[in-house]
Amino acid sequence: MVADAQGSYFYNFEQASDALIPLLPANMQSNVQKVYRAQQPSDATARSKIISAINSGTAMVNYSGHGNVDVWTERRSFRAVMRWELTNGNKLPLVICDGLPQRLFCRAGD
Repeated sequence: MVADAQGSYFYNFEQASDALIPLLPANMQSNVQKVYRAQQPSDATARSKIISAINSGTAMVNYSGHGNVDVWTERRSFRAVMRWELTNGNKLPLVICDGLPQRLFCRAGD
């Protein structure tokens, strides 16, 4: 679970992510890794944890937060150009984005 810091926005991204965990199959619930931006000491730490989780072969990544077609989070913690840092090969995660613009983050043809 990846969540942006809430800031002044009324929607709580961490709570939204936490609410999804009980909906996962029981064997997945105990393996959930959380990278919540507000709980990380820096953007670099958050970015490193996201990349590390994907590279280790995580099955699913859920992102809830601000962003647009090229970035996650208002502070650009994870950007589309960082995909070159991924070394997960054929261990591709299912990526779910809670936000309309981010659904275009992984566009076909890029």
